[in-house]
Amino acid sequence: EEFFENRRLQGVSATTLKGEKACIERYTQSWSDRTCDSITRGEILAVVNLDMTGKAEAHKKYVLKAIRYVFTYALNQGYITNNPTPMLKFRTGEKIKPVLTLEQAGR
Repeated sequence: EEFFENRRLQGVSATTLKGEKACIERYTQSWSDRTCDSITRGEILAVVNLDMTGKAEAHKKYVLKAIRYVFTYALNQGYITNNPTPMLKFRTGEKIKPVLTLEQAGR
């Protein structure tokens, strides 16, 4: 709750906070009885690669970003000495190449 209060004070909207909280609670439920310094990079990767199998890349990116915010906050507060959140890149969509215009198609 301390983390979410900090995010609220940073000016993050209530809707964004609600979404972040839902993602964090859903995907990190198994960590709830542990301290943040005991969670490893491998466990975070497992959430993204295993627990979220079949989810859209954009959703995975959103969840990882929310988890990263928590660990960044913990680092800034001195609760942990390093941020275990991996820096991953996601392919969130291919650029759609332009198609023929109506004029070109009519030729």
